[in-house]
Amino acid sequence: MKPLPTLILFVTLLIGGAMIESIFSRFYRRGKAKHPSHFYLSRYLYLMSMPLLAMIVLYLLSGMTPIRIFIIFALLGPVLEWLIGFAYESVVGQKLWTYHRFAISGYTSFLTMPIWGLGAIIFYYLAASMQ
Repeated sequence: MKPLPTLILFVTLLIGGAMIESIFSRFYRRGKAKHPSHFYLSRYLYLMSMPLLAMIVLYLLSGMTPIRIFIIFALLGPVLEWLIGFAYESVVGQKLWTYHRFAISGYTSFLTMPIWGLGAIIFYYLAASMQ
């Protein structure tokens, strides 16, 4: 399959999953006193289930390339984020950003790893579609 239709399918699955979760959470929380901005691990895991489905579809369409890109950048992204955060605090004297959940020294978080991997896949297919 060509890169542009693959990219469109991947992004559609990601956005569709977020929309389904948003609709579901509105009906689920209707009439409840829970504050919607609280972190829920179950909600995070659900939000990551649609990217997992998108990754399976990409694997079936493109082979191992998307999986390798995801793994490499899911590991390298937080390392780069940590280095930039640490360097900024060393030079300026204050943190550029902070993480509170599953934080790694406050500069990055384990929760950002899937986001780095998904971003790399989107940029990969976007660049491939421009060639």
